[in-house]
Amino acid sequence: MLIRIKSFVAQPHTAALVLLGTVLFIAILYLRTDGTQPALRRIRIGYPVSGFALSQDGQLIAATGGLERVLQLWEFRVEAVHLRWQDTTDEAWGVAFSPDGQTLAIAGETAVRLVRVHDARTIQTFRGQRNGAGVVAFSPDGQILAALGYQEADVLLWRIRDGQLLHRFAGTASQALRPCLAFSPDGRLLAASNADDGNIVLWDTSDARELRTLSGHTSNISGLVFSPDGSQLISSSWDGSVRFWNVSGGQLDRIIRTGQYIMSMAVSPDQRLIATASGEAGIPYENTRGDKTIRVWESMTGEGVEVVQAHTKRINALAFHPDRGRLISASWDGTIKIWPTP
Repeated sequence: MLIRIKSFVAQPHTAALVLLGTVLFIAILYLRTDGTQPALRRIRIGYPVSGFALSQDGQLIAATGGLERVLQLWEFRVEAVHLRWQDTTDEAWGVAFSPDGQTLAIAGETAVRLVRVHDARTIQTFRGQRNGAGVVAFSPDGQILAALGYQEADVLLWRIRDGQLLHRFAGTASQALRPCLAFSPDGRLLAASNADDGNIVLWDTSDARELRTLSGHTSNISGLVFSPDGSQLISSSWDGSVRFWNVSGGQLDRIIRTGQYIMSMAVSPDQRLIATASGEAGIPYENTRGDKTIRVWESMTGEGVEVVQAHTKRINALAFHPDRGRLISASWDGTIKIWPTP
C-alpha cells in the first residue's frame, strides 16, 4: 500500500486533510501492517545495512554491514539487480564510490581501504584515525579522500595518488554517532559534523582553515548535501528539521520542520524533492523502534507530498537514482528497496 496525497502537515501521530469542506482525519504516520508497503524492487542483503552508496551513474550499489564484516557490491540494471561480489576482510561502516565509479572507499575499524570495483581487490590503505573511520567521501575530482570517525573529532584528508596525509582538521570533542561529510561541487569546501550539539563546520580544503560554523540544529546531524552550484548547503538532523544554508554568508535561508526524528536525508538531482527517513523524535539512536517511514517534501515550499511505510527497522540511508525517477532506501532490517518518486 502506497499513500499518495497532495499535501500533509507533519505532526507526530496524525495528519489532517480537508476534502470538499469536510475535515477528514486520516492516520498516516502509524500504519500498522505486518509487512511494508510494496516497493518496485527489494534486495535482500542478509545483514543490517550500516553503510550504503550509489555510484554516480546509478549502476552500482554498495552496502556494508558494520560489525558483520561484510561489504557487498550489486549491479543495478533496469531488468534486475545482481550481486557482483562480497568481501569479508574487515569491519565495514561508511562507504563511497569514486567519481569515476572504479573504486570504493570503505571506512573500517582501524583504517580506510580503497577497493577496486571490478575484482574487490584492496589497492590502498589509509591510516590515521585513532578510533577508526565512520564515514568517507571523495572530492569531486577523485584526487582527495576525507574520513571522519564515529567518536573522532578530527577530519583527515589524504591525497590518493601517493597516500600522503594532507590535512588534519582539528574538530571539537564529539559524542555523536552519526558523522557526516560533504565536499562542495568545486572541491574547495568540506562540510563536516560529528558533535551532538548539531553544529556544522565549513573547512577550506586547500589550507585546512575553518571558515565558519553553521549553528541552529539542536541535535546530531544526519545528512549534508551541497546544491549543484555550491551556493547552498542542505542539512538534516535528529531534531526533525531540514535546513538550507547560504554558504557564502552562513545565514539560514529556510527550514522544513518534519516533526520526526530524521535518520537520513537525500536530495533529488533536480533539487525539487527532499526525502527524509523518519523515526520517533527523542528515541535513542540505538533503538530500532519508530515509524520507519520515508517522507518526501517539496524543497522550495516544504510541503509534504508523500509518506511511505518503508521498512521494519531503522532506515540508515537514502539516495535518489540519478536518472530513473527512483528513490533507494537501506535499512537495518537487512533490505535495500527501490521506490517510485512522486
